[in-house]
Amino acid sequence: MKKLLAAGVLCFSLIFICGCSTGDNRRITQVSTYGALYMGAYDGKMTLRELLRHGDTGFGVTENIDGEMIIVAGKAYVGKEDGKVYLPDIKSRIAFANIVDFKPDVGINIPSEMTMQEFENFVDNNLPKDNLFSAIVITGMFKYVKTKSYPPQRKPYKPLKEIIATQPEFDYRYIAGTIVAFKFPPYLKKLQKAGYHFHFLSKDRKSAGHVLDFTVLSGIAKIDFCNELLLIAPPGGTVFNKLNLE
Repeated sequence: MKKLLAAGVLCFSLIFICGCSTGDNRRITQVSTYGALYMGAYDGKMTLRELLRHGDTGFGVTENIDGEMIIVAGKAYVGKEDGKVYLPDIKSRIAFANIVDFKPDVGINIPSEMTMQEFENFVDNNLPKDNLFSAIVITGMFKYVKTKSYPPQRKPYKPLKEIIATQPEFDYRYIAGTIVAFKFPPYLKKLQKAGYHFHFLSKDRKSAGHVLDFTVLSGIAKIDFCNELLLIAPPGGTVFNKLNLE
């Protein structure tokens, strides 16, 4: 079933995918909390191998936040401060992550130019499932993608707000690739950053990072609406357990 919807002067095809997960319990697994990461909890206990048992699509950071990780089709990639993409060791430990066994409910055909803000507005206005959690995959040709990546950290860890100012940024133009995103509602603000969070991986697997801005020329976005959030907190003996997270 297809339905044409308009967002301002934009017109995109909204496709409800047969065999999708609507009505089923759908789970996003999260390692640690965004609040803990923001305060400097960069230790990891869960390995990448263990994380991948929870899904095939997601993103996060490894221990010591050495770069920005994205998981596409069950494989992890890390975009580092030198602008290159690396394959993390399966034994790498995870400081923070979101991952899902991606089964989309709906697809959005994007036939013409669409900015990041226009994409967010279109999803918010036409698929307003604000109290659920959404996993999103956008695949296509991008006119522009701006990313950043964390430099590696050493103990004693600085809080994230001090590191953000030192993050190198990268601009890419006319590049094919995939964006993985999650959207969380405001009521989870103690666990997650509310709203949208995007990571990018180029089709040639040579560019990756946390997305600051993008404009997609053409492509398709698929969305998986989830109603379960499994939180895996780091065990005792880590920085996480010494923080005041109230």
